[in-house]
Amino acid sequence: MVGVLEVGDAEPFCGGALISSQWVLTATHCLLSFTAANIEVALGADQLGINAQSGIRVKASQLITHANYDPNNVNNDIGLIKLVTPVTYTTTISPVCLPFKFPNSDFNGTLGTVTGWGTTSYQGSTSVALREVDIPILNTQSCSSYYTYPTVLTDNMFCTLQAGKDACQGDSGGPLMVPSGGRLYQLGIVSWGIECATATKPGVYTKVTKYLQWIETNTGASFCKV
Repeated sequence: MVGVLEVGDAEPFCGGALISSQWVLTATHCLLSFTAANIEVALGADQLGINAQSGIRVKASQLITHANYDPNNVNNDIGLIKLVTPVTYTTTISPVCLPFKFPNSDFNGTLGTVTGWGTTSYQGSTSVALREVDIPILNTQSCSSYYTYPTVLTDNMFCTLQAGKDACQGDSGGPLMVPSGGRLYQLGIVSWGIECATATKPGVYTKVTKYLQWIETNTGASFCKV
């Protein structure tokens, strides 16, 4: 898990995931207001805040947003951060696997793990400690029934839903992961939602399997490719 911060800040405004020694996967909407000079990432940290900092900080050298990002329905909400220097892998800093082995799976009903330092309730306080939650995945078809205007959902998205469990403000850009063969594979990127953790409004994620070629083209990262 990676925290995305403005340079010099103690608390992250978004999350991300390390996918190679020099690239972080996040959401485009997290990057739109910034240049690379404004951004650094925290890696290997379990706590972030003014009085609780751990891990390392690495500055960004390049931000890549998706050319077809649509702010109206948040389609193509995927972005990349290139680090100034490659990081050394340790017991607390390692890349997540990209889901090359699951090209056609929708994982409907599977538990996915979401992590972040975001708020612990809608409009609440952010968490100093890294939090995680396991939430059932809904495919796009199942998710559409929960929204008044289902056309806002595209095939590039999926959802999660369980009352009392959700990503929330500040978790955007972070990973949704599933385990397989002793490794964690990133299926989703926290993208958008209405409030947090309600029983009727699923959280919405960018579907990483739709963007594997885009990621490879821009980064060359193909960790766990089969």
